[in-house]
Amino acid sequence: MNKEQVKEAIIKECNQINAPVPVVMAIAGIESNFNPSAKSKSGTFVGIFQLSSGFGGCTGDSRLDLEKSIKCLWNNHSTYKKRWASTGDNSWDDFYYYGIHQQGFAGFREIYNNKNKLLSEISEARRKNILSNKPSALSWNRVSDWYDYFYKKFYNIYNEYKSVSITPTFASVIPSNPYIVGGLVVIGFIGLYFLLGK
Repeated sequence: MNKEQVKEAIIKECNQINAPVPVVMAIAGIESNFNPSAKSKSGTFVGIFQLSSGFGGCTGDSRLDLEKSIKCLWNNHSTYKKRWASTGDNSWDDFYYYGIHQQGFAGFREIYNNKNKLLSEISEARRKNILSNKPSALSWNRVSDWYDYFYKKFYNIYNEYKSVSITPTFASVIPSNPYIVGGLVVIGFIGLYFLLGK
């Protein structure tokens, strides 16, 4: 699949599972540049979203399957907003989906709460995680360097797809109960009967 086909597949799958297109596109763009076959150097993180084994229920090669990996991504991400609110913090921004995806919930909370600190002032584990995601050409000294870099990157992609809305698929608006379907068909025929003047 080329990049455009991957993007079309993401939009289609987001429609199926009611996931926000801009968020999913931004995560895919940052993590793999829309390459469903991407693998980290260690092989720990794979697929379009660079999922670890078990993330959202995806294991092994299922992480390389575009449709399955989107479902696995959203299995986890759909709870993040509620979990954030449960901390008493109502500052939710869609970028937090990505921050939590990359750093874990506790890790991103640490970054969020320490944005104004130097990297040398936060935990060693978080500092290592931040620096492991630093582009080699950049120099980061503050926690805000990580935050600002990924915030801008996220919204550059997100804003491209902001106008792409979730639309219900034909299958999702048709009732599955055969009695309801049969009733709708009968009503349709009655309507046609009267419309066409008997």
